[in-house]
Amino acid sequence: MVISVVEYGSRSLDLDAFGEGFGQFMGLFASRFGRVEPRRNAAAFVGTLLAHLPRVNCWTAAEHSGYQSQDAFQHLLSRA
Repeated sequence: MVISVVEYGSRSLDLDAFGEGFGQFMGLFASRFGRVEPRRNAAAFVGTLLAHLPRVNCWTAAEHSGYQSQDAFQHLLSRA
């Protein structure tokens, strides 16, 4: 899953505007994850945090990122 535009209400953040900067930033943490799935989930979660949602928890982050459930983010935050 690749997130390019993060939107909530009237606010939006174009992650593509960060260009290589966002990819390089996330690349700093890539070695911390043994698999690509947690890396993608981490990028999605950071994108959600950058969206300035009024309240962020695993459910709102999952809904915002287009996930069907919060399980991926709960795993990321507790076990990955």
